[in-house]
Amino acid sequence: MTQQTLALFSNHHLYYWIARSNLDAGKQHEEQLAVDERRDALIQQNIVNATGRPDPDYAGVATYQRVQILEKRCVALTQAAVFAAMAAEAFINFYPRWKRQPNSLLEAVKDLSLVSKWLVIPALLNGGQRLEPGMQPMQDLRSLVLLRNGLVHSVPKSAVSIKDGEFITPQAVYDNYYGPSVDEVEKCVKTVRQLVLALKNIDPAIQTEWLDQERFYSFYPVQRAKADAGQETPDHDLAQDS
Repeated sequence: MTQQTLALFSNHHLYYWIARSNLDAGKQHEEQLAVDERRDALIQQNIVNATGRPDPDYAGVATYQRVQILEKRCVALTQAAVFAAMAAEAFINFYPRWKRQPNSLLEAVKDLSLVSKWLVIPALLNGGQRLEPGMQPMQDLRSLVLLRNGLVHSVPKSAVSIKDGEFITPQAVYDNYYGPSVDEVEKCVKTVRQLVLALKNIDPAIQTEWLDQERFYSFYPVQRAKADAGQETPDHDLAQDS
């Protein structure tokens, strides 16, 4: 008996929702840091106005409190970056099955890089039309992959060395100690949206409502099939697995 598929399960919306939620959390932690810094600067200025000099003993927000906020921001932004890449991959894997393509197509492209999948799969399913590799959002996708790879395939780096009797720590270690920046991660999350919208320009049938929904949904009716007469059949028509 032939198995028919009525709907597909895909986690691209869940992953994108997690990325967006964690980006929002990272922004909140960043704003808290900025608020604390402004408050400390104001207090120190008031001390100067009152005494004529700054108070070297005023430490502002306790160090452990600031570190806690930095760590929370790091966790949120790291998760956002990784899940943005996961959302981009989940969606491009979902796309050919949603278009009623056989499992064999996914098998044929499963070992391609994420960037290559976003180039090859749309071209295969849309008569050669594709996202331009040298333009946005493909360039941003490459940046997203580089950031994701740096997080997922992390390798140890020299953090402290000694040269001519002095301890040295590369500036890059300080810059990356608390994870990627808000700007970097916001770009990652936006890249997912831009990829989907760019693909919709090629294939107008693509649904994009999930990009703005606050709750995730993981079941999707299969893409409508073309009837012999060239008319589209309803969404609930069966899709054959092969």
